[in-house]
Amino acid sequence: MLRRKTHGLREISIDESQVSKEGAPALEIPDSSPGPEIRYFQREQQELLSAALGQLRPSMRQAIELRDLRELSVRETALITGLSIAAVKARLFHARRQLREALRRNIRSAKGSAQRFAWESSASKNAPRDASRTSTREISWPG
Repeated sequence: MLRRKTHGLREISIDESQVSKEGAPALEIPDSSPGPEIRYFQREQQELLSAALGQLRPSMRQAIELRDLRELSVRETALITGLSIAAVKARLFHARRQLREALRRNIRSAKGSAQRFAWESSASKNAPRDASRTSTREISWPG
């Protein structure tokens, strides 16, 4: 049987070695906060969800807020709203369906706007600046 070499963990004191031999910080702790793209995407998602929630009837919005956002049970939601458990479940079902449809519409319109913006910006970049300086020529294919 072979014996394994035991490699002990190296411990480095943060206080003792602030700068390595090269002059750079010895320990660089990566930033765990989300980058600007992720923050923008999260903010956009929140805005889309808020807009979709705003389109719901108040009774459906209340059921969603209590059950899904505050994470209350169906029984607790029924007690707060004064409805039966079956009525709360029905409102949740219909509210989630309406939210799903509203989010799909909003996402499609957002994608369409982004595609239109991308097309318009690329078209403006490729558009000739001076019509007198452009030339047209025909391409003839051998055939």
